[in-house]
Amino acid sequence: MSSGWSIVVDAHGQLAALPPRPTFAAHSMDTHWYVVDRDGQVARAWSDLEGAVPWTAYVEAGGPLVADLLALRVAREREEAPPSSRELACARRRSLVHVQPWELPWQWTGVLQFASDDYLAAFRDEFYPRADDYFWRIPFGGALAAALPRTVVAREIPRAGFTDYWDAGAIEAALWIDHCSPADVGLYEYGCEFSGPYRRRVVPGVPLLLHELPAEVQRLLGGARVRFAFHDQPAFDPEEQLGDCRRYGR
Repeated sequence: MSSGWSIVVDAHGQLAALPPRPTFAAHSMDTHWYVVDRDGQVARAWSDLEGAVPWTAYVEAGGPLVADLLALRVAREREEAPPSSRELACARRRSLVHVQPWELPWQWTGVLQFASDDYLAAFRDEFYPRADDYFWRIPFGGALAAALPRTVVAREIPRAGFTDYWDAGAIEAALWIDHCSPADVGLYEYGCEFSGPYRRRVVPGVPLLLHELPAEVQRLLGGARVRFAFHDQPAFDPEEQLGDCRRYGR
C-alpha cells in the first residue's frame, strides 16, 4: 500500500518484508494516524505538536485519506448508474449534491475519473506536468486500481481546463470536495494537546466500519487497534493502549 518497504535476510537466508516506519515533520509531530476500536469503527487522530504516535498505525500528513474514501464512495455509487451516464457532484457535509460545471470555483479540489488512460495522461501533462503527490495523487497508492480505474485526487483543478475535458466527454465522473470533514465519511476524531492524552473531538453520525472497506484498505488501517469503543471513551493514552510509540525528538 505504501512505498519504502525493506527486504531483509536473516542468518538462515530467509527473507522478510518490513514496512516503513512513519516519518514526521522536522519541527514537531504534526501527524494524522488511524486507529480501530473493538467494534471495528475507525478514528483519525491528530498528534498536534508532541502527541505519541504508535509505530503500528497508518500515518499521513494533510489528511488525504478522507479524499480517498470519497473517491471510493463515488466509485461504488457509479456501479449502480447507467453505463453511459456521467456525474458531476459536490461533497458537502454528509451528502453528494449534483452541480453544473459553471458552479465550480476557479480552482477546486476533487476526484476525477477519466474515460481513458490517454485522457488522464493528457490532462496531467497539460495541467500537472511537475506536480507532486500533494497536488495529484492516485487514491490508496494505486492498490485499488481495479475498483477505482483512471481515478485521481487533485488540488487546484482549473475550472476552465476541466470544463473543456468535461464537455468533450473525457471525464466520466467528478467530485468537488467542498468543506467535507472526516466525520462526513464516518470517522471519529481524536486530538492531542501537547503531550497529554488524546481527547475525542467529533462523533460521526454514521460511523465507518473497517469491514465495509476493501481488504487492501482494511490491512492499511487495521494496524492499530484499541480494546475500548470510541463512543464510550472520551480520552485515551496510545502508549497505554497500543504500546511502543514515537514522540517528537525521540
